[in-house]
Amino acid sequence: MNTAIVTLLGVGLLASSLSIASNHDMTDDLLLDDDMDFLAADAFEVVFAAEKPPSLLRTLGFSVQETLGWSKNNAALFTHQTTANAKWAGGLSPSWYLEWDASAAAQWPVTPLMATSETSTASEFNINTLYVQYSVGPISAKVGHYSIGWGELEGAGVLDIINPAPDLTQGNPSAGDNGQWLASGRFYGDQWELSGFYTIDPELTDMSAAGFPAPTIEDPEWGLRLGTQISGSDVSLYVGQFVEDTPILDLMTTSTAANSYALVGIAANKAVGNWLFKTDIAKKSGLSLYSNAAPTLTKSFDRVDYGVGVEYNATSGQQYGATVYGRQWRDMDGVSGALALSMIAPPAITPAMDMEAGAMLRFSDSYLNDDLSFTLMSTGDLSGAMVMLSTAWGYRVNDQWSGELNLTTAKANADSMYAAFDGEVLAVFSVKWQY
Repeated sequence: MNTAIVTLLGVGLLASSLSIASNHDMTDDLLLDDDMDFLAADAFEVVFAAEKPPSLLRTLGFSVQETLGWSKNNAALFTHQTTANAKWAGGLSPSWYLEWDASAAAQWPVTPLMATSETSTASEFNINTLYVQYSVGPISAKVGHYSIGWGELEGAGVLDIINPAPDLTQGNPSAGDNGQWLASGRFYGDQWELSGFYTIDPELTDMSAAGFPAPTIEDPEWGLRLGTQISGSDVSLYVGQFVEDTPILDLMTTSTAANSYALVGIAANKAVGNWLFKTDIAKKSGLSLYSNAAPTLTKSFDRVDYGVGVEYNATSGQQYGATVYGRQWRDMDGVSGALALSMIAPPAITPAMDMEAGAMLRFSDSYLNDDLSFTLMSTGDLSGAMVMLSTAWGYRVNDQWSGELNLTTAKANADSMYAAFDGEVLAVFSVKWQY
């Protein structure tokens, strides 16, 4: 479906700049995430600022960024945005910490991906981060708008599923606003920790462009994580209830519904010298698929997601990574599939395979005293339906000025749901000033 295509391209397009965000749709799980040792850093929350010593109020950070994105297939800009960002973080007391990050953006006329008409000038205001955190002894609590990440693997979406993906079809390649309103807490024990979260206001993929209203979410999202060490390896157990990011569409009534599912999973990592080995496994029960015979009806299915990854950090500074992941649908009925939406064609049912698998390779390095950065990544479906190659070059002129160029190209089979992106080349250039 659209979100699968957009996210797959978005992974490469934003390979060097996407913060770890998560996504839990059954098809658009390709988002990057940073693996972290839970005893050394915070694997459950992107920032665990209360672990830092209390400090005086920090100065206000401010930046302005100009972003241009060009599509070869459209032969036009698919994004042109001017963004002003302000942020502040600091300790209010030995126990209280506050952080906020907000941006205002002007979106200039462009032709979005998978669209044929040009948009008009628009503006938006985003609260990227806004939370307060309280810590005392082994207990901490946090509430506000922020991102969290589960699991160890980058780009597989096995456990890293909490937050929705950025929507590149709307011409905004930024994942800075990829958070949700959450309440979370953590308790540190002796060589173990228990953390949990509750989503105050779950967010779903916006289907308004296709004429579908936002659904009413009846079931809450929540999750628990228990982490410990076993034989020198970090091991975490997960359980939770989530809402699929892509709403269920009723083509007859043009209505939408939110589908919730249960998750049980395990993740582990093991460091051996400069090598880091990682794995995620999760069973997801109650996922939805469409019936070819009745597209407005859905059935409940179970799926096992799994993946393994390895990273190598060379002494010279280069970083290498590889991830292989798969999804095994249980008890498929032979007539169910995924509903693929298109902005220029009627929705269509695409066959759902019992088994899906993908892989991602990544290399990164820096030069000129880290002022010049380089990232190269390849990702795609192991069936060969789509393969994507992306590269990102970033250069820091000084403390105020920096720039980045992202190039992404894709190769897709003509009979696949990614056919529209065969031969596509996306180029995104940004210039940023900050103080």
